[in-house]
Amino acid sequence: LREKSKGIESKAVGRTLKEVELSEPIRYKQGDSVEKWLNGLLCLDCEAAALSSSGLPHPSQCELYCVNRDTLFSFHRAAEKFLHRMMALYVSSHYKNTPNDLQLISDAPAHRLFVLLGPVKSKGKSLPDILCVIQVCLEGKINRASVKASMARGRRESGDLIPWCVSQQFQDDRFPQLSGARIIRIAVHPKLHRMGYASRAMELLTAYYSGDIISLDEDVKTYNNTGTDKKEDIKTTDENKLLSEKLAPRTGLKPMLIKLSERPPEPIHYLGVSYGLTLSLMSFWQKNGFTPVYIRQTANQLTGEHTCIMMKPLQRSVSGTMPSEGWLDNFSKDFQKRFISLLGSAFRIFSSKMALTVCHSHEKNAHKGAGSNSTAGYGEAISGANLDNF
Repeated sequence: LREKSKGIESKAVGRTLKEVELSEPIRYKQGDSVEKWLNGLLCLDCEAAALSSSGLPHPSQCELYCVNRDTLFSFHRAAEKFLHRMMALYVSSHYKNTPNDLQLISDAPAHRLFVLLGPVKSKGKSLPDILCVIQVCLEGKINRASVKASMARGRRESGDLIPWCVSQQFQDDRFPQLSGARIIRIAVHPKLHRMGYASRAMELLTAYYSGDIISLDEDVKTYNNTGTDKKEDIKTTDENKLLSEKLAPRTGLKPMLIKLSERPPEPIHYLGVSYGLTLSLMSFWQKNGFTPVYIRQTANQLTGEHTCIMMKPLQRSVSGTMPSEGWLDNFSKDFQKRFISLLGSAFRIFSSKMALTVCHSHEKNAHKGAGSNSTAGYGEAISGANLDNF
């Protein structure tokens, strides 16, 4: 708007846009120490760090690392600085950030953090530039009996956004049994947009969960249900009670950045994402192999955007069992028919370019096995032969 207003003023048009900035605080006094402390504690005053002057690496030279959250929140100065840089990317990417997001990053057992970094020097003393941050949430693996009971009551349980939404939309009680990883956030440094770093991060993330990034080291440990190494039980004594705890940097921690080859991936069957539908975001996820399976008919009251869910099946995984090839195409074809039928009503506000992009998304990312010969078993069309099953 600022740039457009300059052009309008130069043309001397009758209607102009004036920018008003509110600088006087209404909740705290100017320069209040409590406000400064609170902003620092909740990472609300983050600004994107300047990139190093040594030059940017090519996306093919970058590597994805898993962030050890225990070390990230260990109260060390370097870890605090790294955390602020991560939150700065979230803020610069226009995500609706709240203090609760910081708690999810630190405590949510199903959440994982990944960062894309350039070539890291082993003896470097400065923190590497964070080029991209990805936050994922593990979902699915829900008992089929529980899904049937919830669908019979017409309820959808909290959490596991994609499994519950897809099962409700397509009346499929088998899909939530699959496990997946939903990409909650993907943020790129504001000076590096449209330079291929986000696509490189998605490429490495897909390869990681597909089991293509392996280590020849036999000492790589397995993970427990929370995705971290098992810890020894802490004895309950007076010294480690909350009231007697002393805040100090923790010691004996593992490295904050873990190579993907040093950490075995969780067994999942697909990657998914849920976001506010825009043409640029739809094109980005399509380019990275995702296919839409759901678009909400009503727009979000806050953003005015329609929620879109897209999925990408993994051809390989460390999971012991995999669904039949082409299972996602059954959902995708059904969605395509629904979307076309709703273009004259709920989706009539979509531009022609957006409508064509959504319609052709199935053709761009056909995942083999679609059609009458598919034996996937997920998202099968309802006919007289299987109507009694619902």
